Amino acid sequence: MSKLHSSHELPPLKPYIITFGALIAITLFNVTISQFTSGSLGLILTMVLASVNAILVLAVFMGLWWDNRFHTVAIVTTFLFLSLFFIFTMLDVATRDDLDPREGPAFDIKSPVQKEHSSGHGGESH
Repeated sequence: MSKLHSSHELPPLKPYIITFGALIAITLFNVTISQFTSGSLGLILTMVLASVNAILVLAVFMGLWWDNRFHTVAIVTTFLFLSLFFIFTMLDVATRDDLDPREGPAFDIKSPVQKEHSSGHGGESH
């Protein structure tokens, strides 16, 4: 039994602490950026920062940095194919009304929440 566990080494604590600090810093940066950007630029920046967070978690907390490179290749390949599916789906939805103008309004969803037009609640009965 001791023969099996003799080759197993624990990684040092320092990379975990550095990675945790980087994750906190990236999250704070992401929150700060989201206050000043909106639309597609905000979405792109948020997705890039989320991807960096995911890479750090995969590499350090899941141990891919110290693991066999085959596992890294398998996970990276999986995410590349998954991103291809998302990209093709987004391109399809974004360009539907170019081919058939009737398809565009099908995705124009209006909010079911109605704004209140009264100036206040004083004396009004609900």
